[in-house]
Amino acid sequence: MHYRIFISTAMTTATLPMSIRLPSADRASLAELARLEKRSASALATEAIREMIIRKRERMEWLRSCQEADRHMDETGSHVTHSEVMNWLDSLSTPHPIPTPQCHQ
Repeated sequence: MHYRIFISTAMTTATLPMSIRLPSADRASLAELARLEKRSASALATEAIREMIIRKRERMEWLRSCQEADRHMDETGSHVTHSEVMNWLDSLSTPHPIPTPQCHQ
């Protein structure tokens, strides 16, 4: 069974042209994917770049939150040990998971 999914990619802001260099094999692969999806290579490239920007922003935010947590631990000494976390994670696949470990000094 096949389903066709339509995703709205309508731009609400002005678009600007951009030139990128691709190795010939990648360009050929992009052209083939565009042909198979019945979309333009430009539309696929735009979608890929947009998804990459989202992933990179999410990763940067995750790293920022890790740095903030590290700073907080340095300042307060509040932490959860590796074994406490691993025991909790292992319990999640059992019928009776243990409570989430609590921070301590």
